[in-house]
Amino acid sequence: MRNKLLKMGVFAMLIFLLSSCAADIRTDFIKKNGIEEAQAIKGKVLLEQAAQAHGADAWAKYDTWQVTMRDEWRGLPTKLLGRPWNKDDLLEFRFIIDSFNARVDFIDGDRKGEVWGIQAWETYKKKPDESELKWKDDGDVRFFLAAFQYFLEFPFRIGNAEIISYAGEEIVDGQLYDAVFATWNKSEPHKENDQYLVFINKSTRLIDRIQFTVRDQFKFATSAIHFQNIRDVEGVKLPYTVTITGKNTMPEPSKKNYYHEMRIEDYAFDTFERAELLLKPELQYIGDAKVD
Repeated sequence: MRNKLLKMGVFAMLIFLLSSCAADIRTDFIKKNGIEEAQAIKGKVLLEQAAQAHGADAWAKYDTWQVTMRDEWRGLPTKLLGRPWNKDDLLEFRFIIDSFNARVDFIDGDRKGEVWGIQAWETYKKKPDESELKWKDDGDVRFFLAAFQYFLEFPFRIGNAEIISYAGEEIVDGQLYDAVFATWNKSEPHKENDQYLVFINKSTRLIDRIQFTVRDQFKFATSAIHFQNIRDVEGVKLPYTVTITGKNTMPEPSKKNYYHEMRIEDYAFDTFERAELLLKPELQYIGDAKVD
């Protein structure tokens, strides 16, 4: 117990010391030269090409989609900060495409029958023994459902960023990438918006890696996502393994360096009506935007 408390104390101290440092993943080129018009145009073209490679034309035909997965969380940081669900739970997510209207149902495990949801950034939950949803502000529900939806839809949404710039070529694990920087409001780090470095595989034009900041949790934090085992699903290229690491560098994920890993079992499009996620008609519909 004493060692556990010591570890928690050290971790809390590190969080305190780092909390004043804002992560900045701009490349040296962007820091030196800013966002030049030619680089901005090139970055936008590359993101458009990546969206097409992922199946943008097919994606545009769908209104809702469903993702069934298991999500394994590991390591001391995720344990201390609070994992949203157990690693063995089977989860069924439902999303209205290009929005932040989502719901997750717990299919098995200790929370079997529980429901979390978000509509127009308002949140709700329902336990298995409850007959009605309970609408209550819940930061975890808001953060995790919005984040999961955004990253799963990432190739089709990152092109909407206000600031986009080509960021150079990168070689990672022997693979050559075009890197594109994206953010909102201003390129310098600020608390309202995250920064992204998008790695577009020069061979396939698919996005199989991204690096990003995590302002909503800790402004000093950065993570990397690896989209793996990408397959065609009804005309859309989607990953069946999504691994999140805590490294600034971009090595291939392994058991030693990942925080959590989504293992998708099934994708399905337009299996339900959007009204099932728009439970409060009086709420203004909000698409791909944050609330102030």
